[in-house]
Amino acid sequence: MTADFVPTPEVLAYYVGTERSGLRYQYLKDAFPWITYLGTVNYTVDEKGNLHGITDPDFLEEVLDLGIRPLVVPQNITAGGFSTATIHQILISPPAQKNLIDNLLTLLRQYRYDGWNLDMESISPQDRNLFSQFTKRLLAWARPEPYLASVAVAALTSGQKSGEDYRALGQTNNFLMIMTYDEHWAGGEPGPIASIPWVERVIQNALTQVPSQQIVLGIPLYGLDWEIPIQKNRRARTVSFREAAGLAEKYGADINWSVKNQEPCFSYQENGRQHIVWFQDPTSWAAKISLVFKYNLRGIGLWEMAYADPEFWHTLRKTVAHCQNGTVHEDKLVSE
Repeated sequence: MTADFVPTPEVLAYYVGTERSGLRYQYLKDAFPWITYLGTVNYTVDEKGNLHGITDPDFLEEVLDLGIRPLVVPQNITAGGFSTATIHQILISPPAQKNLIDNLLTLLRQYRYDGWNLDMESISPQDRNLFSQFTKRLLAWARPEPYLASVAVAALTSGQKSGEDYRALGQTNNFLMIMTYDEHWAGGEPGPIASIPWVERVIQNALTQVPSQQIVLGIPLYGLDWEIPIQKNRRARTVSFREAAGLAEKYGADINWSVKNQEPCFSYQENGRQHIVWFQDPTSWAAKISLVFKYNLRGIGLWEMAYADPEFWHTLRKTVAHCQNGTVHEDKLVSE
């Protein structure tokens, strides 16, 4: 290996369910050479440590045949969203933890998963030590089998309190997938999904606690369409790159590029109601991908394959080539 060799980043792509149909499946088939890990988002946990979900064994076999390493992604999600109470009950109950670990290891062995990517969100800050201890216990009970251990963690800037201890989790897991998206989310006010200044602050904070090669940078493939005025019980609609571009064309909206945030946005009116859309395009993707090389990170995590437009993979290929050939200048990445 030469001194100036720059490796291709690993890619963790999230895949909701295990269905072999639709755009999500087609995008997987088209992009598989780039994908290192496929995180199948198809199981939830309850407070007793039971797993609820289903796996299509033929789908997993196909993923393995493509040379992709499948990871199971258990979530503490309920009808009301990610549940602080559910993960708390598991963390304070040794029997529930044992049950969850036993169920998880059975699943891994049955379907030949390569490991796990725990997606336990909305953990209380009071439970952060318990959660770190749980991930350590899970890895210990999985040995001697060489499963890949990873955790999806909230995007934190300096000083933020969280139920996830980056430093402790980094000592136990192969990598942390930092969810650097939803800076502005579907249930809140409109704004950039993942502005570059915010993403860089998150990376810089993480690097004070975790080695760079244990950090996977979350990249959103989606955009959000907010109806104005914001109403408490109305969430923004998720849109793909092509859907956002189609809306702008349909309503004759001018797409504005935010130099500060490195993301595009536009507004339009439909049925007398104002809408604001922030979304991702090749230029915003290139800016985010280049940060992996700037900070020597392990790779990227993509949410999620239903929005994995071919333009993203084209941008990834071009950005990686630029970064491997020298210093990246974001203004050149999509001009060729």
